[in-house]
Amino acid sequence: MEYQRKKYLDIAKGIGIILVVWAHANGPGSRYINLFHMPLFFFISGILFNENDSCETFIVKKVKSLYIPFVLWNVLIYFIEYSARIALEGKTFNLDTYISLVFQIEAGVNKASFLGATWFLAALFWITVFYKVIYTYLLNHTEHAEIVMFLLSTFMAIIAFKITFPYFISRTIICSLFYSAGHLTSKLIPMLLAQKGKYWFSGLLFVIFIFINNSNYANMGQNQYNNSICFVIGAFLGTVALIIVSKGIEDFTEKLAQLLECLGKNSITIVIWQFIAFIPVFLIQAVNDNIPLKDILLLLYQQHTYNTEAFGWIWYCITGIFIPVLVGMLLKDTFINKVLKKLYMVR
Repeated sequence: MEYQRKKYLDIAKGIGIILVVWAHANGPGSRYINLFHMPLFFFISGILFNENDSCETFIVKKVKSLYIPFVLWNVLIYFIEYSARIALEGKTFNLDTYISLVFQIEAGVNKASFLGATWFLAALFWITVFYKVIYTYLLNHTEHAEIVMFLLSTFMAIIAFKITFPYFISRTIICSLFYSAGHLTSKLIPMLLAQKGKYWFSGLLFVIFIFINNSNYANMGQNQYNNSICFVIGAFLGTVALIIVSKGIEDFTEKLAQLLECLGKNSITIVIWQFIAFIPVFLIQAVNDNIPLKDILLLLYQQHTYNTEAFGWIWYCITGIFIPVLVGMLLKDTFINKVLKKLYMVR
């Protein structure tokens, strides 16, 4: 049965995308945020897994909504990045290097520097496609396909924690664990949210999350974890707690709920454009420090933020979150947006 979309899930995604940009801007508490913000999105995606679509229909939808936007935007931005780097550094165009990266982008295992967060789209695409195919096969052999998928994902994640595969494959495998968990618990979450003591329970989950991860560290891109078991448990605790809080926001704070729901519905747009939206703040800070223009441009390739100390991170958060949404709103009824929609580059 297809899970019916709920407002609190968009609110949770809205909070989640704020936390993603917050962490990328090196805001306070980023270490804790990195321990559950991406598992949150894969868990929610698992909750929304569509069981009713045929494999063919399901995959076509994912190609249009995830794969095509990832590939086309990354190939375009990578061409601009590579051309600019050649001009700035005075190097010659290396066709083999360029084509190699383009092929990696098309395979969904690499991305352009300024669209670094879009790895999420590629990872989610491959996870959903493989999950759908295997799950459909299992349905013909067992009544407990969700449980089998979760156990299989757990087994694969254990291997991925131990072995760092090339092209961030370990990260994708680990993320599939949270996706399968989301699908497995998709019918239990509404039952939990119907309980009277859910908000106290949410607070308890957050306390446990902080306690078990007090000295933990996670870098999913590098497949580095101080304690992988605490990471997984903490990610589940933080995710469920945030979903409960999101339900409370839906029920008690209408204006805040509307804002977060809007951000949640635009989370893919923010994922794609947040680092490019950082550039105005980056340039203002660098110019203020009298850095030569050529050095500024070269520095842009090395890091997406320049100075996040004091309250600098706040400006990166504001631009990273709201510029993509604002640009999307301005382009909404334009010819450009219509063309991009036909190319499936925007939703």
